[in-house]
Amino acid sequence: MDRSARTAVSVSLIVLSIFMIVNHIVDNTPLQERWVAGLLLLIGAALGIADWLASRRAAMPDALPESAPAYPSYEVTESTRAAPGTADDLLIIEGIGPKFNDALVKAGITTFARLAHASEKELHAAIEAAGMRFAPSIPTWSEQAEYAARGDWDGLKAYQERLTAGRPPKK
Repeated sequence: MDRSARTAVSVSLIVLSIFMIVNHIVDNTPLQERWVAGLLLLIGAALGIADWLASRRAAMPDALPESAPAYPSYEVTESTRAAPGTADDLLIIEGIGPKFNDALVKAGITTFARLAHASEKELHAAIEAAGMRFAPSIPTWSEQAEYAARGDWDGLKAYQERLTAGRPPKK
C-alpha cells in the first residue's frame, strides 16, 4: 500500500470513529457499546503515526555520501612538513581548523615544534586574543604536534584515530 492510500485509510478511520463517538454521545449510548468507535480511532491514529514516521525516516539519509566526509581529511606525508624557517601545516592537527590556525599563526606558533612546546595557557591566550573562547581539543594539540615534529606520521595517525573530535577518549 502506497503512502497516499495509507494516509487516506488512517484519515477515514479517524473521521469515521469521531462520527461514531459523536453519535453515541448524542444517542446516550452506554459506554460498553462505544468500544468499536474507540478501536477505530486507535487504529486510525496508529496508522497515521506510522505513516508519518515512515515518511520522516525516508527523508533522512542513512549515511553521508562517500564524496562528502564529515570532517576534512588531510593526508599526512613527509612533504607536509615545511622547509626550515617556514610554517608547518597546522591543519593536520586534529581539532585545529582554519580559524584556530590563523589565531596560532598570529601568536607566532607556526611550526609543529613550536606547537609541541607551547603550554595550554599560551594556546588559550592565542585563541582568546583572536576573539574565540572554546577549544576543547587543546589538551591534545601538543602531543599531536610532537609526533609531527619528529616526522612520526604513523604515530600521529594512530594517536588521532584514538581521539574523538580532537579530544582524548573518555576513560
